[in-house]
Amino acid sequence: MKNKFLVLFSIFSAVCIIFSPIIVKPASTYAADSGIFPGDLNGDGIANVLDLILLKLILLGELEPMKSPFLDENSDVDQNGLVNFIDNGALLDLIFGVR
Repeated sequence: MKNKFLVLFSIFSAVCIIFSPIIVKPASTYAADSGIFPGDLNGDGIANVLDLILLKLILLGELEPMKSPFLDENSDVDQNGLVNFIDNGALLDLIFGVR
């Protein structure tokens, strides 16, 4: 069951990567030298589906956020001190330009 889920998730992720490379402008409220851009989990300067995939892996327990400084600092998208499924919704809002 887990392998079937991972295969379906991989296919879905690949389709999303191809069709939605949406660039989000960094918020001016974050210090430029801090490197903190909530939602940019891979540190490439944009929030997109690649970051969503990383967040999903963190939430599913497949990836440890402490292994990368970008993952650790930027995975708390809503900045409430917790990394949970609310951050997943906040990242979707950020990618699609809702917030």
